[in-house]
Amino acid sequence: VEIRGALPRTRIKLDGDDIGAASDDGIFLLHVPPGTHTLDLSLDGFSNRTIKRDFARGETVSLVDAAVQLEPRPRTSRP
Repeated sequence: VEIRGALPRTRIKLDGDDIGAASDDGIFLLHVPPGTHTLDLSLDGFSNRTIKRDFARGETVSLVDAAVQLEPRPRTSRP
């Protein structure tokens, strides 16, 4: 899997296991075994994004820009 365009230091989990973070350039590369897997992307102050898909042996999957962007969490006002 090739992740490009993520926010810098976005944390990445594969099937619930923390496997690292995107670089300051928003890039992260990883090898995923064949099968159905879940990628979770998170960063403080942003809503998490979950991507679930099937990965075939030898397939290169590119997740770029909009597919990996996180939305800012709405700020809550305190009384």
